[in-house]
Amino acid sequence: MLQEANLQGAILQEANLQGAILQGAILQGAILKNAIYTDKSTLKVTCERLYLKYPCPTIFPENFNPKTAGMKLIKELKDIP
Repeated sequence: MLQEANLQGAILQEANLQGAILQGAILQGAILKNAIYTDKSTLKVTCERLYLKYPCPTIFPENFNPKTAGMKLIKELKDIP
């Protein structure tokens, strides 16, 4: 849980943020390139393989776009690094 955390300028490149709660977090200037996340489209079998309760979306701050930040979506088993 990183809810409302100040991650401004944090280096989170390639971080595992699957199922993380980042609601209200400050992400301005954070480096998130290739960090991995899940969303509502992540399959149940994938959540289970990641030991996460289904559904297992990463919850981002309002108006945050993980794709724009260069993050990678884990949707299917084949997507797991």
